[in-house]
Amino acid sequence: MRTSNFIQDWIQEGIQQGIQQGIQQGIQQGTRQKAQSILIQQLQAKFGKLPRRMENRIRSMTDESELDQLTLRVLTANSLDEIGINGARG
Repeated sequence: MRTSNFIQDWIQEGIQQGIQQGIQQGIQQGTRQKAQSILIQQLQAKFGKLPRRMENRIRSMTDESELDQLTLRVLTANSLDEIGINGARG
């Protein structure tokens, strides 16, 4: 009987950890998507319609610190080229 309770507790703990990891990943994904959207909106407000490749490149970025840096760079850039999003031209 004890072994059965131990296994059930162990399974329940694993389920809880999985739920917590899923929640954390969802929060991170939402934060990243919001940062991507903000960057795109800032670029469009400053430079007009973006090339599709640039928008796709931004939407594929996963490094939040890179997104933050680019968001700040928009403030001082005078052209899309100065933003420096690799692979976004052409």
